[in-house]
Amino acid sequence: MGYTIHVDGKLLFSTESEDISQIVLNPKLELDTNGAGSLSFVIPPSHEMHGSIKRLKSIITVEQNGDELFRGRMVDSESDSFNQESVTCEGEKSFLLDSLYEAGTFNGNAKDLFRS
Repeated sequence: MGYTIHVDGKLLFSTESEDISQIVLNPKLELDTNGAGSLSFVIPPSHEMHGSIKRLKSIITVEQNGDELFRGRMVDSESDSFNQESVTCEGEKSFLLDSLYEAGTFNGNAKDLFRS
């Protein structure tokens, strides 16, 4: 069972890889059926993608054997005294928190509501 983490379509981490330059530390995925879920991990300074994840813009995905388990964005990152970057991500259901919709009436289905 191989897991991968991608950032904007680029491979960040794979359990199948033996390349030490693509390692992340302490990956933790929390899935929530009725919520957004979360992902956290630490990127060492030697990783080629260290410092390249854009807050609220980069799309982070987690896959298991090609099936997407998580899709979200980075909401926070901190660097420690060893320049390791601790990254916290929220699931895509949280994207709706950034949406504004004026009060009123709407006739139609949910798909049409979010299309406008």
